[in-house]
Amino acid sequence: MNVRRLIESLESAPVGDGGLRGQPFQVLPYQRRFLRGAFKPGIMRAGLSLARGGGKTGLASALCLDAIRPWGVLHSEGFEAVLIASSFGQAQHKVSGARLRVVGSDNRRAHGWRVNLVIGDEPAQWGPRGELLAAAIRTALGKRAGARALFIGTRPSSDAHFFSRLLAEADESVYSQVHAASTDSPPFQVATWQRANPGLNFGLPAREVLKAEARLAKRNSAELATFRALRLNQGTSEVETQHLVDAETWRAVEVNPLPPAEGPCAWGIDLGGTAAFSAVACFWPRTGRLEGFVACGSSPSLAERALNDSMSGVYELGKKYCCD
Repeated sequence: MNVRRLIESLESAPVGDGGLRGQPFQVLPYQRRFLRGAFKPGIMRAGLSLARGGGKTGLASALCLDAIRPWGVLHSEGFEAVLIASSFGQAQHKVSGARLRVVGSDNRRAHGWRVNLVIGDEPAQWGPRGELLAAAIRTALGKRAGARALFIGTRPSSDAHFFSRLLAEADESVYSQVHAASTDSPPFQVATWQRANPGLNFGLPAREVLKAEARLAKRNSAELATFRALRLNQGTSEVETQHLVDAETWRAVEVNPLPPAEGPCAWGIDLGGTAAFSAVACFWPRTGRLEGFVACGSSPSLAERALNDSMSGVYELGKKYCCD
């Protein structure tokens, strides 16, 4: 694949809607970098993650259009592209048989696909069938030479999500590109915004919109959660969860090494029985040392507990970090 020719082909197409409707599509620098990585020989799966409103959908649309336009670089006889999104439709070039299908993320027929290109839009929002669909896509890629899958979206709130795993996967057949602000970055500074929004200097998104959302997030903690997840792409939940201690406060009091275990010690115990977690916390007021321990029964398993709590993979990951 000649990526330079692909970029030229994408930029020969007009923008389909919005304020730039009818003008030539512009491939931004971060998009060029992704295309060079995603279409490098040997790559089968690629992931691109950045904040909401940064031009992900425009890039996906341009690639889909190139696949069905007879003069497109991606276009070839019988070429089949699938866009996984929330709406449905199909376009086809009758002479060559090339076609684009748009399917929902709950599609149950993915195991029968014979595709050249799959584009997964916002995989973090695919819901409970997303893991199965991702597995079906992986196995479908071996049916046609040069087939590849591109996943484009914001980071999931769980490291166990298949898109999170793809972005962190170290394999020669995988390319990943992540634009995100670290969780300890000041959320209301322009430098922080630019880490997650590589198209910011090109108006994607508009600075005025980010500034307005930032003012709202300063006043409302629920809006701050959304701002961190969608505008800073921090891989956190976009819905505020009430905790006795938030993550920032917890990190602020963590120390290594721990203070000495001296003086009186207070124990707090919560017995959950077999079906729930049990925990104990030990606190030494004189030195500020705090230790905790959590455990649960073996039935149901950690994997089953995580699934029941909508935390698939999280409990097993915690065990790996703490016990392995």
